[in-house]
Amino acid sequence: MRNKIFVQAPRYEIGYASYHFESENSAFVNWEKLSNHGLPKRKKFINTSFDEKNRIFTGSIDWSEEGGLNGENIWLYLIVFNEEYTKIIRGFVVNDQGGQPSSFSSDLKYIELNTYINNQAGEDEDEDEDEDEDEDEDEDARSLVFINKDGIYEYIQKINTIDNVGNFVSSLFGGSNGHHTETVKNFQSYVCKTLKNFRNEVIEKQQIPELSNDVATLELCAAAIQYCREEMMNRGVNRQIVERIVNESIRVLFNKDVSAIKLISQLAEKYELDDDESAEELIMNMIVRLYGSNIKGRVRNEYIKELSLTETEIKNFIGKITPGFDVFLKKMSRESEYFVDQVLNTRW
Repeated sequence: MRNKIFVQAPRYEIGYASYHFESENSAFVNWEKLSNHGLPKRKKFINTSFDEKNRIFTGSIDWSEEGGLNGENIWLYLIVFNEEYTKIIRGFVVNDQGGQPSSFSSDLKYIELNTYINNQAGEDEDEDEDEDEDEDEDEDARSLVFINKDGIYEYIQKINTIDNVGNFVSSLFGGSNGHHTETVKNFQSYVCKTLKNFRNEVIEKQQIPELSNDVATLELCAAAIQYCREEMMNRGVNRQIVERIVNESIRVLFNKDVSAIKLISQLAEKYELDDDESAEELIMNMIVRLYGSNIKGRVRNEYIKELSLTETEIKNFIGKITPGFDVFLKKMSRESEYFVDQVLNTRW
């Protein structure tokens, strides 16, 4: 349970009554995105207990300090996890006024956030065989679509706060390697800033909310990681140092979740350049994958052949995201260069 976050259907986002388990006996509910409904941003469970053998957590939310909530003073939770701690499979929430309990097997659907990330972005080859790929749409008619799920961006930003990164990196290195600790923290800052800049320059200023979703976030995260990796290699950083920085930074980004680390590492490989290719090819690949993943609705290995993407469609997409995308690229390049400067100034 330690450091696990469970998000609720259908939004699957942090802040919509998400459950945050810091340890077996320390947890809180996060209502940050529901605070305009009269709920606090977060509230800790009290009187908690955990039955490890049966995977049962119990705890209460006490509303007495607020004078009650809709006449209710106590919410009692009983939560049963599956064996992998990836889902809440049974249990209930009941209040002290004798109302009808809410059941985790029917009314409330919760899944662990990293598991949701993997399910959303994972590549299910078998599923494709059952899909009808023969769409009779005009090539110019495939506009960007809205993908409702958008929890990964906020998860990455929150899990990579200064305190979280510092504590976790110290655990990786036993608190003994200041150079590596600082470098990994700086790489985290680069990735988080890159994701934030895309939101500001493309999604907000260009007014393209269709790219505000988990699929686009995963593609951007992988592209940013590979872009900086190529920058380090091109500027002569030792390959072993490059791979250690990148691999350990990915571990921090996704809070040591093995499946999420594997997913983002595999996705970053889609942006690798051949010896005769330049950063321009990586940028074009990013554009194609952002568009293709949006049309597809999830991350895939390849989009051009699978979706029969045309040059006209890609040009239309570039026109839609310009000039905000150009500003974003300049900022990503500047942040990457600055990070590599720091690496080159470090004695290894």
